[in-house]
Amino acid sequence: MCSREDVMELSLYGSVSFRNPMGLFHTMRIASELGYQAIDVRGQSLDTVKVMPKNINAVGYDMLGPGFLDEQGMKDLKKELRLRKLHISAISCYNPLLLPEGELASIAYDKFKKMVDFCEVLEIPFVRLIGYSEKPYEGITLERNTAKRLLAERIKALCQYSAPKGIGVLLENGEGCIPKDAQEQLDLSDRVDEPNLKIVCDVLNYAFEGLDPMKEVKCLLGHIGCLHVKNACMNGGYRGFKWTVLSKGDVDYQKILQQVFASGFDGTIVCEYANPFKGMGRDYWNDMPDPKSWAKDARDFITSMKP
Repeated sequence: MCSREDVMELSLYGSVSFRNPMGLFHTMRIASELGYQAIDVRGQSLDTVKVMPKNINAVGYDMLGPGFLDEQGMKDLKKELRLRKLHISAISCYNPLLLPEGELASIAYDKFKKMVDFCEVLEIPFVRLIGYSEKPYEGITLERNTAKRLLAERIKALCQYSAPKGIGVLLENGEGCIPKDAQEQLDLSDRVDEPNLKIVCDVLNYAFEGLDPMKEVKCLLGHIGCLHVKNACMNGGYRGFKWTVLSKGDVDYQKILQQVFASGFDGTIVCEYANPFKGMGRDYWNDMPDPKSWAKDARDFITSMKP
């Protein structure tokens, strides 16, 4: 199932509907009207519940994940995807994978396996990993090399669980995370050494980390399984930046895409309107472009760059 990366497709990220009550169905409508082939989902995940009597850290805004979709909801979603001639390219999962060995770690890993099972039922080819650091849970801090070792071990086990189901695993970079840069992504990929592990290159996240996105992309050429694009005017730092259409902003996507396409990349390009959880100013929604106009600009810009 996870072989879809061999054919270039445009996938619209679910945040394009963050302020629309129709949510995922609104994302599907925009994607199909503009000729996208897929949508990408920020899946709903829950923290590992053992210490507290209730879930205290629900992450994700698409309300899609194990336990969040009943039988009728599953039928409705599959029907709408068929009618729109779309599929879900991947679903993100934020359950912790870096907990030290023990009961908490087992619970967290079991939650991740349920997300993989959920992908199999919905025919989602990839589960995406992001958001891991040396502080995987309240009161727990790991040395960075220990965290990398644990993450590699858990990803390897997850890949081996996912492979028989035809599910791939995507490893994304994130600011303040593991992995934070291209070299850490490559190092983790080498440690895991499983064919269904692919690398997500989230270009703007390198800039949020204070790195040169072009240098990081060049480091990954030939190893990119999925390209994730969004853009912003940084205004000199992480706080107070403003989201822009893809063809503007501080990242020069003309040069980025030229490099990526010249390397032979022909996989999925995920187009993200905005991340509402980043540290922009309080009035950022007032400065945002119209979601559909943004998605059209991204589609036109990327397709104009494809050889």
